[in-house]
Amino acid sequence: MKRYTNKLLMLFLILIIACICIEAPLLSEGANARDATQQKKTTEKEYLEKRLKSEEKQLQRTQQLIQKTKKQLDEIEANEKH
Repeated sequence: MKRYTNKLLMLFLILIIACICIEAPLLSEGANARDATQQKKTTEKEYLEKRLKSEEKQLQRTQQLIQKTKKQLDEIEANEKH
């Protein structure tokens, strides 16, 4: 009886080790997928931050151009009055 108990115990341990060996790569893939998703979110955030800065610069240039155009228009109107 003790012989069978030892064999069952060995079989059980082998089964546990096999499950761990099979499960470990799957858990690793899940972790890698999570990391990739997080990296994608970070990359997207960085992209949006850069785009925001670019849009702000473009807005500033446009506002300067509007001010310059208004100033020129005011000068033309002042010259026409004289």
